[in-house]
Amino acid sequence: IMALSNIFKCKPYRNMRFYFVGGHTIKYDNYLKSLCKEYKIDKYVHFEGFQDDVKKYYELLDFIILPSVSEGAPYNIIEAMSFGIPVIVSNVGGNHELVINGINGVIYEYTGIRELEQSKIYVKNYDEHLAIIHRDKINVENITKSIIKLLDMQNYDDIYKNNKEFINNKFSENIYIESI
Repeated sequence: IMALSNIFKCKPYRNMRFYFVGGHTIKYDNYLKSLCKEYKIDKYVHFEGFQDDVKKYYELLDFIILPSVSEGAPYNIIEAMSFGIPVIVSNVGGNHELVINGINGVIYEYTGIRELEQSKIYVKNYDEHLAIIHRDKINVENITKSIIKLLDMQNYDDIYKNNKEFINNKFSENIYIESI
């Protein structure tokens, strides 16, 4: 949300809209909404909550941002790529196995995760962990730069094609059946 606030300060991007699809807890979602109000971007950010059918969002979106602090192989990256949508992801978990920086999306460095884990003896819950990491100035700048980098990329058609090829070559039904 802090990175989105930075984006809306840039004149060319003021007419953008962002959608949060999915949800955590009501308490955490309310926290995110309060941050949007605090940074005066609540009119640009829409909270959609949990959705059984996300196809309409993939057909609507120009890109997705997945600022995870921990991942295995996130299904929503694969879904987005199957629609040809570029992704902005952190360099954690299996993200770097799915996204090739500058080819089918943008990977940004998520700093301070291990240091936080080592310095904090006790974190009450995952929401607190996220709040601490997401407010880190370096990470906010990294996300902001990644969004601008993706928006300034001129090869959206190539990204679309690369994502489709990647999915067809790595995750097609035939490949799945052969692996069984």
